[in-house]
Amino acid sequence: MTQGQMADRLGISQPAAANLEAREAEGNASIATLSRAANALGCELVYAFVPRRPYENLQDIVEYQARQIAHRELHPVAGTMHLEAQGLDEERMRERIADRTAEIIARGRQWIS
Repeated sequence: MTQGQMADRLGISQPAAANLEAREAEGNASIATLSRAANALGCELVYAFVPRRPYENLQDIVEYQARQIAHRELHPVAGTMHLEAQGLDEERMRERIADRTAEIIARGRQWIS
């Protein structure tokens, strides 16, 4: 479909259609504008968040996010403790990260970084 044909379907000028294409390519088109364009093409706009990593379910995403926060919080402390000869072995560190992950989830803080 040409820009002129698209403009006709949207009821806008050809330069406005070109501007829409450019904004969409840059990631600057509004959802309302994209929805209107989809409607003009006889389509539905589908707006979705898709995880970057493969997960089986939402709980996996929640746990992954909370574990990332636990790692960011605990690794600097572990480094300092190691320098003071008070470091945790790998198993104890995994346990501490698991405990902190559970705390973060329980408090609903996994989306705060």
